[in-house]
Amino acid sequence: PFLNVMARSRTPPTGTAKAAAADAVDSAYADACHPLHLHIPRLPLTTVDRTFDQYSPVIWDFHASRSNEPLDEILRDDVPWKKKKDVAYWRGALTGVREKLDRDVLTDEEVCDRIPRCRLVMLHDKSTLVDARLTRTIDVPMDDLPGVPLFTRGNKKTTYKEQLQHKALIVMEGNDLATGLRWSLLSRSVVMMPPPERTSWAMEEWLEPWTHYIPLNRNLTNVEERVHWMRENDMEARRIAERGALFAYDLVLHPSAKKDDDDV
Repeated sequence: PFLNVMARSRTPPTGTAKAAAADAVDSAYADACHPLHLHIPRLPLTTVDRTFDQYSPVIWDFHASRSNEPLDEILRDDVPWKKKKDVAYWRGALTGVREKLDRDVLTDEEVCDRIPRCRLVMLHDKSTLVDARLTRTIDVPMDDLPGVPLFTRGNKKTTYKEQLQHKALIVMEGNDLATGLRWSLLSRSVVMMPPPERTSWAMEEWLEPWTHYIPLNRNLTNVEERVHWMRENDMEARRIAERGALFAYDLVLHPSAKKDDDDV
């Protein structure tokens, strides 16, 4: 499945879109995972913070990463695809502030709209397709908006087992990497996310939209549209989830993974 060139288009691989997939590839980089194109360099992603642009991506012992801590729990508690709810799910802290926000000038609604994680929750407050809530504040003090409950009750975090009950897991970068990306990929749920901007030992730049994850607009205006696509193309969405799981498995759980780390 990783070598399915048609799946590497920028549009959903359904119906007549499959025939146009090859034309939709906007550059040679889009298919650089293909064995015939491994000599083509990947487009670089930035590392943790824009103020550190002078540094190259950090080489870090993958097995020591906190992003891998829940992987055993995911394998233990995950449920089959058919038993999951047809809903996109997200829980996380209010992080990811990329600009200085003047609270004396901006309303709470305007502040929320400028922080992607807060915007996700605000846009889908009444949605039956997207279940998104904040669990706590970190960078910006924020309370529930009038008529819009941004937070879970008591700022309660949800367990991995609860999150795995949903077919789609929304993944969003915060102040740096999306630390939930690796376990979300490994699960039987399909990942929905904007194309990643941060790179790490997990080689996020090798993840391909419509191959390993379902892409979202950066302004998060098409999340419900993607959930509708998932519902109407259940088998293809499941295959994307499986390819994402294979990507994560190869990095962490494959018998040669530890040797690969040692070699690097």
